[in-house]
Amino acid sequence: MAKLLIIEWDTRELRLVTAQNQVVDRAWAVPLSSDSPEAVTAALKSEVEEHRLQKVSTLVAVSRRDVEIREISIPPSPPEEHPDMVRMLAPREFAQFDDNSVVDFYEIGRQNEMHCMLAAAMEHGKLQRLKRILEAAQLVPQSFALRPLCAAALMQHEPPAPRLIIDMACEEADIAVHNGVQTLSVRNIRLPHENSGEALKRDIKRTLAAATGPLGKPVAEVVLFGGANEHTDVTAGWDFNAPVRVVDPAQSTEANLGLQHPSRFASLLGLARLSYMGKAPEFDFLNPRQRPPAERKLTPAMLAGICGLLLLLTVGAIVYMRLNALESKAKSLATEVAEVTKAVAAASEIVSHHDDMQTFLDARVDWLKEMGRVSANSMEYSDVTFTKWISRASDSENGGGMVSLDGGAKTPETIQKLEQQLRDSGHSVDGRGHVLDPKDNQHPYHFRQMLIAVASPSTLEDLRESAGTNDGTDSPSDSSPSPSDAPSDAPSDRPAESPAETGDGDAPSTPTTPASTAETAETATEPAPAGEARESSS
Repeated sequence: MAKLLIIEWDTRELRLVTAQNQVVDRAWAVPLSSDSPEAVTAALKSEVEEHRLQKVSTLVAVSRRDVEIREISIPPSPPEEHPDMVRMLAPREFAQFDDNSVVDFYEIGRQNEMHCMLAAAMEHGKLQRLKRILEAAQLVPQSFALRPLCAAALMQHEPPAPRLIIDMACEEADIAVHNGVQTLSVRNIRLPHENSGEALKRDIKRTLAAATGPLGKPVAEVVLFGGANEHTDVTAGWDFNAPVRVVDPAQSTEANLGLQHPSRFASLLGLARLSYMGKAPEFDFLNPRQRPPAERKLTPAMLAGICGLLLLLTVGAIVYMRLNALESKAKSLATEVAEVTKAVAAASEIVSHHDDMQTFLDARVDWLKEMGRVSANSMEYSDVTFTKWISRASDSENGGGMVSLDGGAKTPETIQKLEQQLRDSGHSVDGRGHVLDPKDNQHPYHFRQMLIAVASPSTLEDLRESAGTNDGTDSPSDSSPSPSDAPSDAPSDRPAESPAETGDGDAPSTPTTPASTAETAETATEPAPAGEARESSS
């Protein structure tokens, strides 16, 4: 339970009680010069600051002098209508009551089917004065209860019995008629400075006589709140029919409060007890009873609106779930697309490598054979070395490829001879010159990118067929050429071969490569002797 502060004041002193965790831990009084709002505010603010009680929930016990109490009878009606009916009758029953006044009540019985209510009213100005005092002291008001009814709460643990409960203050006393369950009436009397005990006994005697009617039975006992040494002037010579009993209010707490005048703290300790028990005081001017909020009945239009709203919410929920499902599916598809994209990229790379390999294969070039050919043609040149070999397949339909050679030689003449040696009908050589490197003692003449164009087998076959066709036009195919048909003026770089070397004139011609076509023309056979010709023809 949070810390709680209970306060009250009269013309002579301000009384305070603090409690926490359902235990009263301190009670003390502060003298006042007067009960003016300024004096009370200054004293309360000083105590709050000294004990660090700012923002603490505060209960205030209101003096009986600050309220009017009347008994009001209302016709039979349900409980929810009682606040309105009491407030409607209040201006007629209370002497000082306006539209801003606060009225609270509770039912004390029924008579001739009429509800008998004990009502208390507080002027609006007095209520606002209490609020301003607490606000100035930085306190949080929680309840404004009537002081004599709070003191009666200390008797709730006693067996129910009709009692007079007397709550004493500095210069006044409150006499409450209690039937054992609730308070039926309250009187406030001011006590004189001298012979206050005798004055109180006279008022007790009058109240005992008047209380028999409301109670319906005699008062069982008179209870005076106070210490063991208080009220001796009242109890001395007590000669009333109802016995008197002095009850120390400090006995309701476990703490040793050390109070000089316990009777003045009865209402504060009773209000603390009500707070512990979770009960509201019978009169609470800060939270008076009010008509409960009316229950709104559902009209057809409201039902239609509710149905429409439910339908809208249902459709919205369906759409939301559908969109959520689509969003989840979209995320799943996006993940699948990302995975497929990676797979496609990997496949594309494989396809690109496959295309390169296919182009290399489509060239139909035996590169190992080409390397062997270059090696064989350069064997006789011991002063030549190769440093780089690059093979490139041609992407043309005819196939073929290109070889790029880098290397070095001792003399430029060796490079030229090598180029000539590598040229034939299926290879063309494009030398790019040479560069002298003085630092290289063994092969100072470096050549770069000696390009060797390699024809594909199909291209070589076409060249051979073309060469064979040209040879067939020079001699008939169904008979061997006669000596007179042999060309006598064919150009030749070598001496003509003898008939023994070439064989008979009837020997068929053999198709050769374009490079060997010139050799075929140059090595045309000599005219054979006539006898041999006749033998051949026969």
